[in-house]
Amino acid sequence: MISVLEHIEYLVSRHDCVVVPGFGAFVVQYSPSRCEAGGSEWRCPGRQVSFNADIVHNDGLLVGSVVRKERCSYDEAADMVRDNVAAYRKQLDEDGELSFGKLGIFKLQNGNVVFAPYPSDGMAGEFFGLESFSMLPLSALDGDEYRVEHGTGWKFTIDKGFMKIAASIVVLLVLSFALSTPITNNRKQDYASMGSLRLSDDGGAFPIISQVRELAIMQPPADNDSMVVKGYRSMGTPLEQESLADDSHYYLIVCSVLSQSEADKFIAHQHKDYDFKVLSKKGKYRVYVATGNSVKELMKLKYAIADDYPDAWVHYSR
Repeated sequence: MISVLEHIEYLVSRHDCVVVPGFGAFVVQYSPSRCEAGGSEWRCPGRQVSFNADIVHNDGLLVGSVVRKERCSYDEAADMVRDNVAAYRKQLDEDGELSFGKLGIFKLQNGNVVFAPYPSDGMAGEFFGLESFSMLPLSALDGDEYRVEHGTGWKFTIDKGFMKIAASIVVLLVLSFALSTPITNNRKQDYASMGSLRLSDDGGAFPIISQVRELAIMQPPADNDSMVVKGYRSMGTPLEQESLADDSHYYLIVCSVLSQSEADKFIAHQHKDYDFKVLSKKGKYRVYVATGNSVKELMKLKYAIADDYPDAWVHYSR
C-alpha cells in the first residue's frame, strides 16, 4: 500500500485547507506578528495547523496529488486514499494514538479524536526561517551606552563617545581621499579606429592615410635645399659630397643589432648606394648612414631616405 502521508504534508505546507476523505480536514490559520511583554517580546507571523473531524467530503485535492505523483487513474488514487484512511482508524482504535508525520499526533479521548500539532517550521510556508526576538524600548536604554542582548548567549556594549570618534575618522578619510585624487575633466571624445592597409612587395603591411582627415604629422621642410648624405645617390642622380665634422654626436641609424656579425650581414644584404658604418657602444651595434651636429640637420636627411628606410631614427652619442 502506498502511503499518502507525504502528499498530505506537502499540501498542508501550501494550502489553507486539506481534506482527507473519510477522515477529516487539516485547517491552517494565519497568526500575525505581535508584540508581547510590554513591547519587549516580538513574535513573528506564522501558520497554525488544526484538525476538523467533521469535514470528510472529497474535494479532489489529495486524490489529484496522488494521481500526479503515482501516474495512475483517479479511481485508483481514490482507492489508495481510502485504504490509508482505514489503516489510520484501525491504529487509532488499537493503540489509542496515531503519529501523523510532521503535522502532529492524534489521540482518542473519551471516544473523540483529539489532534495536537507539532511546532514545526516545515508548515511555516512563506514565513519559514522567521524567529521571535527581544528588543528593549528606547525609554529603557541608558543615556550613555546601548546594550544589545541575544538570549543568554552573547551581549555587547557600544559607547557613544567611541562611536563619535570612529565616525569622525571615517569622514576625514573620505575627505582626504576625495581631495587627493585628481579628476581630469576632458570633454574631448577619443575614438579608436583602424585604417586600411596596403601590402608591400616583400609582404609587409603599411597603413593608407586618408586624404580627407587632416593629421598632425611633422612635414619635411618646404625649401629646395639639397639633402646631402655622404656616398648616397637617389633616383640615379648623384648628390654633392659633404665633409662632416669629426666631432659630430648625432647619427642617423637605419638598423640596430646585438653583434658585429649581424651588422655586417645587414650591410651585405643592402643594395642601396649608401656609406654604411657601424657604431658600437654598450653591447649595441648600430648601422648608420650619416652623422651631424644637430637633430634638425639629420631630420632633413631622414626625409630624404624615407622611401628606403622609413624607420630610420636619430641617435645621440658622445
